[in-house]
Amino acid sequence: MRLHRLTPLLLAAPLAAPLAAQQPRQLTAEDYARAERFLGATTAPLVTGTGVRPTWLPDGRFWYRVSVPDGHAFFIVDPARRTREPAFDQARLAAALATATGTRVEANDLPFQSFELAEDGRAITVSVRRRQWRCDIERYACTAADSTRVPPNASVSPDGERAVFIRENNLWMRELATGRETQLTTDGVEDFGYATNNAGWTHSDAPVVTWSPDSRQIATFQHDGRGVRDMYLVSTNVGNPRLQAWKYP
Repeated sequence: MRLHRLTPLLLAAPLAAPLAAQQPRQLTAEDYARAERFLGATTAPLVTGTGVRPTWLPDGRFWYRVSVPDGHAFFIVDPARRTREPAFDQARLAAALATATGTRVEANDLPFQSFELAEDGRAITVSVRRRQWRCDIERYACTAADSTRVPPNASVSPDGERAVFIRENNLWMRELATGRETQLTTDGVEDFGYATNNAGWTHSDAPVVTWSPDSRQIATFQHDGRGVRDMYLVSTNVGNPRLQAWKYP
């Protein structure tokens, strides 16, 4: 009996072309334009009914702002009666704001995202172009609060007569008619101040306060950020970059 040895046979496939010889694909302006069509700024308007965040009213109703096919709309809902209706006539309000501000205002793209409803339901207070405006939603006429007396980044009361703002970690209130100021808190210190909005990706210098409908009281908090490390972000831009720093729990 003879034994036959099997000899392995290695078949070599032709080698691919050297990587160095492969040319990267050149992107064209059409490629970038096609990619841009899928960015959020372009695709977001294609989806409606988003962004609903209810703001409750003392009588049990709530209002919200929502995206619609041609922009945004405001609605008021009464859960007890199971009704929903426009919060106001947006076309008439846009015309009133345009007259008051001297700028063009679109009815389906009102220049504010929130409003304060007066206790009697006949007026709203909105912030437009860094000024507070009180708009009568029965006669549809808007008047500005005394802008020379409204501090920067302030929260104006629903009746348009007072403004609350942060100064040296404490809350202050200013009577808009007279300019008289009252210090509301006295124990605020660095990183342990009142009504601060500086702990997270979204932050601003405006105070976080909620006014009562009659403009006589506010609700807020004192945030303890002591011992919390800072978050840093460096901008990329032409010229010197800007460094942002804020508390990041």
